[in-house]
Amino acid sequence: MAETALTDTTDTQTPEHEVILTETAAAKVASLLAQEGRDDLRLRVAVQPGGCSGLVYQLYFDERLLDGDAVRAFGVRLDEEGLPSFTVRCADGWSREVTLNLPGRKVVDDYLIALALIWRAGADRDAATDAIERMEHTALRLDVCASAAGVRVIDDSYNAAPNSMASSLDILSTMACEGRRVAVLGEMGELGAEEEKLHGYTGAYAAAKGLDMLVFIGGRLADVMADAARTMGASEDAVHRFATVDDAVAALKPAFSAGDLVLVKASRAEGLDRFAKEVLA
Repeated sequence: MAETALTDTTDTQTPEHEVILTETAAAKVASLLAQEGRDDLRLRVAVQPGGCSGLVYQLYFDERLLDGDAVRAFGVRLDEEGLPSFTVRCADGWSREVTLNLPGRKVVDDYLIALALIWRAGADRDAATDAIERMEHTALRLDVCASAAGVRVIDDSYNAAPNSMASSLDILSTMACEGRRVAVLGEMGELGAEEEKLHGYTGAYAAAKGLDMLVFIGGRLADVMADAARTMGASEDAVHRFATVDDAVAALKPAFSAGDLVLVKASRAEGLDRFAKEVLA
């Protein structure tokens, strides 16, 4: 059976493939993973002979790491700030311990893809990994800061898409938190005809994370997210809707307490960076 996981390929160890995950598919996968309640599964596409019926195609979640996966991470663990450490191994036997300076499990996949390309280009994998480990946060991209009042903000307001929304919500759910976990989400742009469906998936995924407070800012599509969150089981007390950033700041900044962890994320045009700045001020 030919299979592919979310790792890169090489010329000799594993076959090339052209599997493309659309935004709609990625959002649906994220929603299904939330229902599974696990974060250690991989999406695998498989093709096997089906006799007279031709080929049989399979699409499923898999906890295994197979020999054909050319670049693999083992023992992924997150510290209290959500920063991942793990062992990386390549099919030629190269291996080392890695600690990334960016939060979340998703950056591990990003690192593996980068490493596979570095390996294929013939560059020094140790030197490249050293450089990647030293990478700093950039403004508005998973930038974790604390206010004088002790409220921590994950400012990821530079941009958003359904899959990055899910990844940021995962980070919010796994980071250490002494108070409430709060997601402040705005609308996502440039999603075309699927925008309502994708916003609905995002709202449902946010609700499935079991957060203490869900805040949706914007217009019609913010309503779609809020409605989906309620349908997924979020209580009325947990869901908050605001038309503008200013309205949300006025209502929520006084309500936040020391120890609260607040994710702020939306497409850049929504201007949610102002919300993060006001909470931190």
